[in-house]
Amino acid sequence: MPSGFPTLHARAEAKPLEHRSCLTPTTTKKLLDAGYPVLVERSSTDPHFARIFKDEEFEAVGATLVEEGSWETAPKDRIIIGLKELPEADTPLEHTFVHFAHCYKNQGGWEHTLARFPRGGGTLYDLEFLQDSNGRRVAAFGYHAGFAGAALAVKVTLQSNATITSTNNNRHGHGNLPIQVVCHCPA
Repeated sequence: MPSGFPTLHARAEAKPLEHRSCLTPTTTKKLLDAGYPVLVERSSTDPHFARIFKDEEFEAVGATLVEEGSWETAPKDRIIIGLKELPEADTPLEHTFVHFAHCYKNQGGWEHTLARFPRGGGTLYDLEFLQDSNGRRVAAFGYHAGFAGAALAVKVTLQSNATITSTNNNRHGHGNLPIQVVCHCPA
């Protein structure tokens, strides 16, 4: 039954060892209760690419599960939501997209990515640049995101049997002595 609200289509995003999700089951329930139809693509069955939330959690709150990658052939009026940049391709983009596109700070491939939107008549709302009426970002990684990234880097390095050397040359004014950390990860 039509709700008067656009259908939100959450992409299944696949990057090795990244399990982020653009929606939580709780947020999905709130969107559904507000009248938005919500489609969630099934998560990859490969544990290296699986979303942090199980498909069943989205289904339990009333979301409709659709096949992974179905956003590409979805009806044009759907809003395609995600977190990560789109997979590299040459196909024109005809939908409205909401995600971190990584295009507006001259990141690699930005021209190619942005060129896909006018070719298909699509629109990009880059989460990095959505602001409230006071000019503050409405979507950003929290204070602890950097710590989580550093911890993940150490974990991956430990698994790869590599050596890490890092020196803090007091660039940020923390303390008055350089700190050197060396971690050797034996086989």
